[in-house]
Amino acid sequence: MPTVPAKNGHDAAGKLPAAPVRPWDAPMFDYAAVDPVPVMLGGVERGLLYTNRALKLIQKETGKNPFDAREWGDLMREPDGLAILLWAGLRPESPDLTVEEVDDWIYLPRTNYYVERLWYAYRDALPDPEPAEATAGGEAKDDPNPDAAPTG
Repeated sequence: MPTVPAKNGHDAAGKLPAAPVRPWDAPMFDYAAVDPVPVMLGGVERGLLYTNRALKLIQKETGKNPFDAREWGDLMREPDGLAILLWAGLRPESPDLTVEEVDDWIYLPRTNYYVERLWYAYRDALPDPEPAEATAGGEAKDDPNPDAAPTG
């Protein structure tokens, strides 16, 4: 039996081939490529990862802007705030986790450890700052002290 030539991009069976993956169809960010920051809670190593959803949960629960580092500092000094910050960062790995469960795992003498872990995870969640633009003289445009002698 002779083979039927393809018509209009269809194969012999009349089916279209699978569409190629185009750059704009691929996800822009692969969460699997980001390593969560490890934190020991409840005797288990868990991972903190602040996705956009986690940041929105923080704002919903606290009423504070999660993009304002000063407000994070304030939250870390509050018992409810520390638990909420940890809970939101643990949600990507444990979506059924409750604030109360996290609250039970917090051991107050380890507060500095939790704060350190939170800051690492928070820093990883934010976009990289754009470098300052250099002028013809080599100084950055936003240099707070352009008359200072260069170091190095």
